[in-house]
Amino acid sequence: MSREKSLCKVNRTTPAWIWFGIFLYLNPTETSIVSICSSFFYYVLLLVT
Repeated sequence: MSREKSLCKVNRTTPAWIWFGIFLYLNPTETSIVSICSSFFYYVLLLVT
């Protein structure tokens, strides 16, 4: 049940995924990918907890 709950929360952040894709498209360098991934992971963590 907790997994479904977190999936619902992630589902509501679809615009964030779109921005994530746009940012990756604009900045295809490895360093930006790493920083964006870490910050986005932190953002999802904040939403789930």
